[in-house]
Amino acid sequence: MKPDALPRLSLAAALACIAALALPDSANAQLALIRAALADGEAWRLWSAHFVHFSTQQALTDGAALLIAGAIVEPTLGTRRLGLLLLAGAPLIGLGTLALAPDLSEYRGASGLAVMLGAAACVLLWRELPRQRFFVAFVALLFIAKLALDAAGKGLDLSGLPPGVIVAWQAHLIGAALGLAGAWIPIRRS
Repeated sequence: MKPDALPRLSLAAALACIAALALPDSANAQLALIRAALADGEAWRLWSAHFVHFSTQQALTDGAALLIAGAIVEPTLGTRRLGLLLLAGAPLIGLGTLALAPDLSEYRGASGLAVMLGAAACVLLWRELPRQRFFVAFVALLFIAKLALDAAGKGLDLSGLPPGVIVAWQAHLIGAALGLAGAWIPIRRS
């Protein structure tokens, strides 16, 4: 890892979450992943939904998680590869979440992307810092436990979702799978 490399793309993604807070509610509705709107051909929502949120706390939590995980991943994967991972991951997370949660009508938030980067960070840390494998395994077990609790409807809401909005654990599951796959591909060193 190159600790001096500035994680520009990760910072930009985190700031996009924060900047979207300034948008009026009508704009958020135009950017959220709404099942019916997607069926009407509004495909941009597969990307834009990750940057609009249901609450300020959710946006700040997701933005911070994106930045922290991205700061670990981007120096190793590189900005270009991280960009490809985000560009491909966003619609896959959205489509997969809608497929796994047929009752979900609207999705907002960057937590799926943050989990994707977090899983990639775990792979990279496991590979590059063998002395930290116990810590990486512990973090992975905590994530699995939270995912299981969320899937059972017993998870803690850590991001201040409004009443009636539940955690889309499916996005986290898909994000984790994509992050593991995206980081497992060997890195070419120059």
